[in-house]
Amino acid sequence: MAKPGSLTELMERREGIFANRFNVEDWVPTDLDSKGKACFLFFLTQLDYAIKSTLLYEGARKLNAVNPKFFTAEFILDLSEKELTD
Repeated sequence: MAKPGSLTELMERREGIFANRFNVEDWVPTDLDSKGKACFLFFLTQLDYAIKSTLLYEGARKLNAVNPKFFTAEFILDLSEKELTD
């Protein structure tokens, strides 16, 4: 258990400097099964380094709502090189 007032406790309670903290796990659509969540997180975090995270996660959640198969290996593998680079 974290000591009262410790950084760990503040982080767990999302207080102080952690008040606006978010993790990629906070953005996973709740309607996905375990494999769907894993695929969503895997493909999403591959893109994370290039885009401001909040915008990426909001867009990914919207994309999943429109096309739930987007974050599957089968869908990604079926895309042409042109579709992947456009």
